Amino acid sequence: MDLTQSQQNKIATTELAYYPRGPRGSDQNIMRSAFVLARHNALGRKPQIARNVDASHDVALRAVRRGNPDFAPVCAEPTLTTDDIERYLSQYLAAQSVAALAPDFPRWLRRLAKQGVGEVPLVLGSESARWIDLFVLQASPGRGGKQAHAMRDTLPVLRPYKGPTGQPSK
Repeated sequence: MDLTQSQQNKIATTELAYYPRGPRGSDQNIMRSAFVLARHNALGRKPQIARNVDASHDVALRAVRRGNPDFAPVCAEPTLTTDDIERYLSQYLAAQSVAALAPDFPRWLRRLAKQGVGEVPLVLGSESARWIDLFVLQASPGRGGKQAHAMRDTLPVLRPYKGPTGQPSK
């Protein structure tokens, strides 16, 4: 995954939109700076942390909490829209496929709201992106072995086991 510096900046800036700026010199701004540095590391050629956004967020929080253990970041309220879903899907689906799925977007938003998921921006690996990937798999007209296998792998990550004891049988 070789991204240019400008591509890394664009990704980090998009993901940073969820954390508003704080007063000058505040812990919020320190967390934002640490997040950008961690995200660049994760997106670089030889990452020292996992490539997902959550790992970068954890590194930034640990950096701030060394000086202020009680720090809690201020987060903007997530508001996922159909445009966000369309933008996310257009990254890896053809325009015709996205247009065919577009009538389902409002229903997907309602399902995400019921699950309590509304992460913005949609980035690969986030919970909201995994749900949307599952919705796309479920909406595919010809469910072959590949789609069924992908759904079997995705569902346990998103939903807990619903058995009588709360744990899967061994």
